[in-house]
Amino acid sequence: MKKKITQYLLYFTILLLTANIIVDLIAKKNKPRFENDISSSVIENIYLETLDEEGIELNLIKIKRNREEEKDSLKNIFNVRIPGDLPFSVFMNYLQTKLNYPFIKLRGEEKKKDKELKLSIYSNNTLKLESNIIKDENLSRPGAKLSFIITGFNGLSKSRQEELLKSPFPFAVELVPSDKEAGMVDSLKKFRKEHTVLLNDDISGKNFLLLERYSEGKLMASIKNIITSFKYYPVYMIDTGSDLFGRPKYGIVEKEILRNKIRLEKRNAFICLDDEKRENIINKLTEAANGRENKNKIFLIEGENYLSVFDEINKLFRKGNKIISPSENL
Repeated sequence: MKKKITQYLLYFTILLLTANIIVDLIAKKNKPRFENDISSSVIENIYLETLDEEGIELNLIKIKRNREEEKDSLKNIFNVRIPGDLPFSVFMNYLQTKLNYPFIKLRGEEKKKDKELKLSIYSNNTLKLESNIIKDENLSRPGAKLSFIITGFNGLSKSRQEELLKSPFPFAVELVPSDKEAGMVDSLKKFRKEHTVLLNDDISGKNFLLLERYSEGKLMASIKNIITSFKYYPVYMIDTGSDLFGRPKYGIVEKEILRNKIRLEKRNAFICLDDEKRENIINKLTEAANGRENKNKIFLIEGENYLSVFDEINKLFRKGNKIISPSENL
């Protein structure tokens, strides 16, 4: 018996060692390895990369040679102007994630409250980069306003739903009137997420049905039930490919919704990213962010797709694009 236990422990130890080796290999592959120091040139490149990723254009960066003898480890001094919409704390936190090594220290000294910042970066207690950052309220990053409507939310696992709801950016969840989805309204509100109501042929629940055979009075009662259950005055959408949209009595539905001062949009007016490959989604998002037209940029995207490109959305946000609720972007 003792021999078997010893063998099991040996096998378990080998498995743990193997797992640790694999984790180390993955970590080394994904992140450059620096033992206990980083050169000034490498830190400068990381700093310039960070400025670019935060939407700071080259014409806002001035580099001069360091001529102070007491700072002989320093090659250059950076003078940078940043837009007023970029908090120092956000910039510093992101730079810290890019220089997350135990021997690297970042120091930020505000000369004027929220106006000027002196940044010093040390590697192994040696000064490697110095930058004077001035906030210019007259500058702004030319970003787009992007909004997302999440589809297929109920098809996600509970853990994926929670991951979505806890994400920091605002979005709306597309709901089709039913007893189950009516129960989600307050939960979404608690997480500061919006909902949109999609009117199509999948409406269920006897209180919500919008059938052609219904009298005008019964149709209006159903619409009232929908408005009452899906409260907080969200955006309503109509699926123009549905039978509901083509029915003679759809006019009654539309009139009653508008009478209650609720915004009603055609679903196909939004940019649909459903059933797209990840690369295509990223390309469409980038094109929308870089486009100069003032069209509303509201995207319909499946929950899983949204999670798969979340890092790209975060990059667009850091560049100066605004991620706002669909109701704000109409």
